[in-house]
Amino acid sequence: MKYIGHFKNINEIPYKVVIDTGGVGETEITMGADPFIVKYEGESTIYKPLKLSSASLNIVSSNYLFDIYSAEAQGTKIQLFRNNTELE
Repeated sequence: MKYIGHFKNINEIPYKVVIDTGGVGETEITMGADPFIVKYEGESTIYKPLKLSSASLNIVSSNYLFDIYSAEAQGTKIQLFRNNTELE
């Protein structure tokens, strides 16, 4: 299943988030306040030379989206697009 959500940043630039759980089909999702947050880690640790990051998504749904959860560290693929160009 692919969950697809859209939002705009404070400069009104459109973004698209694709959450790919590996299943079949697509579903449109509603993004919440602060829809996509990236945190960079490692400033005060032994990992300072590395650019470690994590992302959080805010999704509004009346259903439980159990298939988004994965016990594996990289089990659910999330892609972020700006103006239809994938960001890395």
